[in-house]
Parts: sequence; structure tokens; C-alpha cells
Amino acid sequence: MAMARETELRDLKATIRNKLSSEPTSLPEIHSFPIESLPLEIITEIFLHCIPEYDWDSLIAPSSAPLLLLRVCRAWRQLALSTPKLWRIFHIQDPFDASGQAFTPAEEQEKFEQLAGVMDAWFERAGGCSVQVTLADVDWQTGPQAIAPFYQSLQRNSAQIGGLSLLSTPTALVEISRLRLALPRLERLKFSVAGSDEDDPELELGLFFQCPHLRSLHISGVPLSSVPLNLPQLTELRSYSYLASQTIEFLRRAPAVRRAILNSKMFAEDQAGVSDLVHPAMHDLTLVDDIGSEPDVPPLLSSLTLPSLHILKIWSLSIDFDIKLVERLVQRSRCTLRQLEFHPHVATSLVSMECFRAPYLSSLTLLDISFPTSETITYLFEGYGSDAAYLPQLEELRFMYEGKTELIQHAVHSSAVALLKREALVPVAAHASVAGAGAPVKQLRVFKLVICKDFEKVDFEGMAGDLLHFLDLRKRGVSVHIGKLYLSVV
Repeated sequence: MAMARETELRDLKATIRNKLSSEPTSLPEIHSFPIESLPLEIITEIFLHCIPEYDWDSLIAPSSAPLLLLRVCRAWRQLALSTPKLWRIFHIQDPFDASGQAFTPAEEQEKFEQLAGVMDAWFERAGGCSVQVTLADVDWQTGPQAIAPFYQSLQRNSAQIGGLSLLSTPTALVEISRLRLALPRLERLKFSVAGSDEDDPELELGLFFQCPHLRSLHISGVPLSSVPLNLPQLTELRSYSYLASQTIEFLRRAPAVRRAILNSKMFAEDQAGVSDLVHPAMHDLTLVDDIGSEPDVPPLLSSLTLPSLHILKIWSLSIDFDIKLVERLVQRSRCTLRQLEFHPHVATSLVSMECFRAPYLSSLTLLDISFPTSETITYLFEGYGSDAAYLPQLEELRFMYEGKTELIQHAVHSSAVALLKREALVPVAAHASVAGAGAPVKQLRVFKLVICKDFEKVDFEGMAGDLLHFLDLRKRGVSVHIGKLYLSVV
């Protein structure tokens, strides 16, 4: 038995060395292109995954998909032109890329005429598909005659717009609002505006009130009072850099929102204007920069009661986080929290981790922690490995680290020992639950430790003994990933 274990350990070290070895310096010679033998349906799916998804990626550049796909060969061009979904996203990011170059009025008009022609062709290729339009860094200060062709194209195609992102200035936003676009299919709307003023009387936008299918709103830099929307129909909200009192009021006016990402800060002078809110529909909540905005000022989380909450994510922590804040939220909301995530800027500790043993957090099935400290790991796995009532329903555990061998080695060792102990606890706890002591205790199904930085500095061979335990867990059906995002050493 000992000899077999030594063989397994030696094989694991060899596997680690092989996975971490440098990539070959030369590429193998290619005599054929396997993609040519794939069914058209598969090639189409590959094409669709080539489309950039972010607002800052311009899709009207010949070097980006889908235009790039038109230039490869005749067959690809024909396939791309006959795939409407490939043209469902129209991003414009600084379309002229003039780098400060000045244009004459005639040159400006010619460029906007070209841009209008591209937009018309794009919408035509999209067929009946709704198109997501992003307009970023367009020179809206151009004279009205020069920009008129572009405005006319927007008006012609507005009925097909399913999503609209406007990344610009207040002046540009007002100009677009004055176009009175017909947007019957609009579902997603994003404002990201620089230089606006909360007291600016000029910024009044009435364009988007008559949008019967609008469900998702992302808003930044625009006074909330300037956006007359049918808020009760919204189901998704992302707001950036608003006071807690403004955020609370916005949520109060949007009672159907199920998913929200709120970048909100509570300051001492704002605290008096914040009232408690019961939001009946919130299912998935992400709070950004809410904790630690100002010393001795409670976070927005303390003002919320969320009976439907299943998912809670805390981002950009700058101080240690007290789990009691989550416990109290769940207690007063009487919700069934399933997923809890912590993603700080830097390593911060989680305190009051005994709350994971309390009944209010016993429903958690997923726990995700970025940059956990040594103390956090110690407390977490001491509880998890010794008490079946500690996170009894947990099925997925995820960590993210920078490449610090000591911390990663501690996490791997602590988790390996705790998971093996837990396996021995689960049958006993399951038997007790059958006898009426509560819901059955679950065994972990997924363990993931991702190293996002300095991966090559981590001594995985030195951890081979602990990693061998994870191989045993994998053989028993646990999904294990320890390594970079796309490379596991186990």
C-alpha cells in the first residue's frame, strides 16, 4: 500500500513538471485546416464567439469580427453574410480615430455619411434580429449638417434596436434624446456620462419612457431625476457612484428589480437621508465599494431587507468584513441565501466566521472568496472539517489567489485535510438528518483554487503530498481545479 502511494506521488510530481514545463519553441507543421471539415452549424457557432462583448471594442474595424470574417475566403464571407445573429452587436468606439486631427465641414459630413452607410448595411445584415448599439466617443459637437446623415440612419433603424449604450457627454445625450427615436424593441439601456451635474437643468431625457419592453438599466454619471423611465417594469439595474440615499430611492421606485449591481457609498452627511427598504423581488445583489466608505458609517447592506435574495456578492472590500452583516440581513429578510461571494481589492480577513455554523447561513451552497488571508483559511477549514453543521449544504467552494506560495500552500494543506475529515462526518450527519435532525448534509462537489498572478512562482511540487489527496477526491467524483484559470495541476 505504501509503495503504491509512493508511485502515485512520483507520478503526480511528473505530471506537475510536465504541465508547468515551458511551451515548445516551434509550432508543429500544419498540412490541413480541420475547420474546413466542420459542419456549417459548428463554424457558425465559432463565428458567433468571435464577436467582442465589451462596450470599448469597436466592431466596425476591418481587423475585428464580423468584418474580419468577410476577408478570409469566399465561403466564410458568404456564411457570415447569411448569419443575421453575427450582426446583432454594433459598437462604435471613436469611429474616425482622428487623434486630434481637424477636419473641414465637408470632410466631417463625408465621414458621417460613410458611418451612416455602414450602420444601414449592418442592420440589413442583421435581418429580423434586434441589434445592440453602443455609441462611444463619437464627436457629437460636429455641425448639424455634417452629422445629419448619421442621425437619419439612427432614426431609420431605431425600431430594430434592442439594446442601446451611450457613453458620452451630457450634451450628446440631450441631442440624441431630441431625435425622438422610436424604440419599440428596446430591452437594455446604458448611460455612462462624463461631466454631468446633479443640478444641471438642461439634462432632461424623455426619450425612453415609452419603451414597453425595457427591462435592464445601467446608469452612471446621470442624475437619477433626469431619467424619466417606467421604473416598475425594470428587472435589472446597475448603478455606479451614487449616494446610498439616491440608491435606496431608486430601488423603492423599481420594485420588480431581480438583479442589481450597486456601486453606492454611505457617507456621514448622507446617513440621515437613508431609510430602511424592504425590496420584495431582489434575487441577485452585488454591492461594490459599499463596505468601508467611511469609518463608523453603516453600509447600505444594513438598510435593506430582501425576502427573495438567493445570491449576494460583495466587491472591492478595503477593510475586514464581518459576516454578521450577512447573517443579520438573512435573519431579518427570512430569505434562503444560496450563494455568497467576497472579492476585495487586497487581502482582507473575514471575521465572525462562526456565523457559518448558524442556521441563517446554513442554506449556502456556494462560497467564493478572493485573496483570503491565512486566518480566514484557518477558521474556515477548522470549522468545515470538524462540524457537519458548519456550512452543511455547501457544494461548491472557490478561491482566487495571487502567486504567494506560503498562502497557497496553507490553503491547499488546510483544505485537503478538512475535506477528507468532512467525508467521514457526512455519513454520520446524513443518518442524523434522516432521524429528524434537519436537512441532509451535503458533500462538496466542486473545489476551485485559481491563481491569477505569478503562477510560475508557486512551488506545486512541494505541495504534491497534499495535492495527492485532491486526486483521491477527484476519483470519488469531486471536481477539482488548482492552478491557472485554464490549467489545473491536479
